[in-house]
Amino acid sequence: MMIGLTGFATGRDETTSVSCISAATGAELHCTRTCSRATAGLQISAGQKEWWLFPPSETSKLQDAAGVYVDDVRLGFYDAERFPRVADAACLRVTQPPRSTLFVPSDWRHMVVNVGATLSINHNWFEAGAIPNVWRYLDTEARATAAELEACRADVEGRGGELSEFLWLRERVLRASARLNVSDFVAMCRSEVCARDTLAPAGSAPEDERRVRDGVSLALRAVAADHAGSLFLDESGTWPRDEDAASWSRSARDRGTAALAEALAALEPEDVPVRS
Repeated sequence: MMIGLTGFATGRDETTSVSCISAATGAELHCTRTCSRATAGLQISAGQKEWWLFPPSETSKLQDAAGVYVDDVRLGFYDAERFPRVADAACLRVTQPPRSTLFVPSDWRHMVVNVGATLSINHNWFEAGAIPNVWRYLDTEARATAAELEACRADVEGRGGELSEFLWLRERVLRASARLNVSDFVAMCRSEVCARDTLAPAGSAPEDERRVRDGVSLALRAVAADHAGSLFLDESGTWPRDEDAASWSRSARDRGTAALAEALAALEPEDVPVRS
């Protein structure tokens, strides 16, 4: 469901969902979760939804003193003393009818309530220009995951496991928490940059195309500098999710390194060495 926009599909099954939901249910205030930088399109086949959408400029008004977000922005559904600024937040209120599609931009917090039983299809993707933001988030999450799991390294090696198994385990945990890991990110970028002549939206000026390509290139160079040894891809070029030695084998790591080098080569005319 790209609806004419240039975007990077994440390749995860969870990015597309079909929901059949009863009346008066919905989703509390949230931001599209995939790396927090995804855009979303939601199409309703039956029923309708009420939306409350808040631009990024209003984010601070939706939090309490500790930075916790309010769950429900409807008057009478939240503690006004704890969240005194919610009523002042600029909000786009939308009733989405059947057989319609709603686009939710990156970083817009939103709440949804179903009016009657609804059948809807949701799809998330990254805008190509948002790749630097996606990478900053993912890099932060990857480093936090590595720090949390460092104590497990001795356990893995103590039972005869290899370092590559531990690195694969870190990627698996990162994927579970952030819904994307560094291997996914590289595979996604390689797939897109090698298949497209342009990355910016159709009709963009040459400087916009250069800016988008530079952003993707810088992100991949950061991967090459700090994460090249932790990439794992199977023979189809996707994350090897099976918990066996083939998933963290030297061949899987070599495929990850090769995918990174291929993506960089497609973005930049000169050869970019990538060490695994």
